Amino acid sequence: MRRIALKCLVFDLGRLITSVLGVAIATALLLAQIGIYEGMKVSSSRIIRNFGGDVWAMARGTNVIDNAEAISAGIGPLVLAHPCVREARGLIHSMTFARRPDGSYEAVVLVGSDPQGEAPYFPWRMVAGLPSDLGHPMAVTVDRLDARKLGLPQNPMGANFEVYGQNAHVVGVTRGIRSIMVMPYLFTSLDNARAVLGLTEGQVSQWVLDLTHPSCVPDVIDWVERHRDIQAFTTADWAERTEQYWIKESGAGSMLGLTALLGLVVGVVIVGQTLYSLTQQHFKELAMLRVVGANAGELVSFVAWQVLVIGISGAITGTGLAYGVGWLMEQSDIEVSLSDEVVSFGLVVIAVMCLLAAAHSVRAVLRIRGTEVF
Repeated sequence: MRRIALKCLVFDLGRLITSVLGVAIATALLLAQIGIYEGMKVSSSRIIRNFGGDVWAMARGTNVIDNAEAISAGIGPLVLAHPCVREARGLIHSMTFARRPDGSYEAVVLVGSDPQGEAPYFPWRMVAGLPSDLGHPMAVTVDRLDARKLGLPQNPMGANFEVYGQNAHVVGVTRGIRSIMVMPYLFTSLDNARAVLGLTEGQVSQWVLDLTHPSCVPDVIDWVERHRDIQAFTTADWAERTEQYWIKESGAGSMLGLTALLGLVVGVVIVGQTLYSLTQQHFKELAMLRVVGANAGELVSFVAWQVLVIGISGAITGTGLAYGVGWLMEQSDIEVSLSDEVVSFGLVVIAVMCLLAAAHSVRAVLRIRGTEVF
């Protein structure tokens, strides 16, 4: 039955190509949408997850890291006073503006922290320079994909440009650290960030607490929140809140899900119609096989082999297309995360789509009677 099914596919090459393209387009669209969804999640919380810590403290009412405001200098000694707090690391995360060499302005996200020379490195993924270099006056890093957006050379090391009225000097280059708001990240030291934003000594937008033991987390959060102007979350909770804000409350997740669903519907219709057309075209031949003793399972295998070939060919083609689309999107500042988990999940969904598309044809062959040959 396998040979008969494959010969029928090859004989009707036009329908075969149409079906493979239908599965390929559905696969590429689905993987691209899931990849963008995961890319948005990763980019929205990457600062939180890479900076680490056990507890994050910020101004009460802050709902996402991108909306954090500066808190008073007195909060630092307060959070350090708890016996379980081993270290309190300040972080400044604020949107500001950089002036390009042509005089125009570009919105950027300024991230200030104390330079770390030992792991975990922050900023991470540095391809030039060291985190410790950020301790120099007005030293910043630029991501190599953002250099053109800021009007800097392809290799921006050593370049100078203006950040909110301050002359900044590029001492490091990062790779692939992108903002969900499609704004360049500029990493620098706390002192430099305060100088740019006009903050006083000791002011930060968030304190990140490293504890002596994880069991202290509830007590430390309760301690911090005794101050009426401060709220605190675990690192995992703060990262999840930020992700949920950008994915759900912004409506981006619903839009991506609807697009992926439309792609699957198109795939089911195209593959289902093609398979049924092929099955209907060979009804008499299948009825003859029924007369000579073919059972229901063998007739179903006629459809199964066809959907297997179409599904595998389309999935492979579509996955290749998805990687190509992902690469093009990343060149346009849209992050696409096509991890092994994303691709595996997408292919499972495509397999289910192909099974649904084959259901009508399977039902048709099971109704075939030997008398139809006459």
